[in-house]
Amino acid sequence: RSRISDFILSNNINAVVTGTDSLYMIHLPYEKGVQIKTPEDIGAKTDIYKRENEFKVRLLNEGLHVMHGGGAISYAHSYEDLDFIIEKTCKVLDEMK
Repeated sequence: RSRISDFILSNNINAVVTGTDSLYMIHLPYEKGVQIKTPEDIGAKTDIYKRENEFKVRLLNEGLHVMHGGGAISYAHSYEDLDFIIEKTCKVLDEMK
């Protein structure tokens, strides 16, 4: 999460990463500077349609399948897998800004 969050901040992308432990989600807020603290915030403050359609399709076109704008990382993922996930996620977010 931190590498994607750092990329978002350094490239002025209107997106937010949330999650805990091995779970993460990418959110596309309607407005910059929005904080996502509750599940209700996701529905009220973010463009779920854009995330669930455009974002996910773009990631699929890059060879990455995600659930609900993110997913779960496990010991089954190699460092190369993690680099691939981060690279493709950042690429798509940059294209969508």
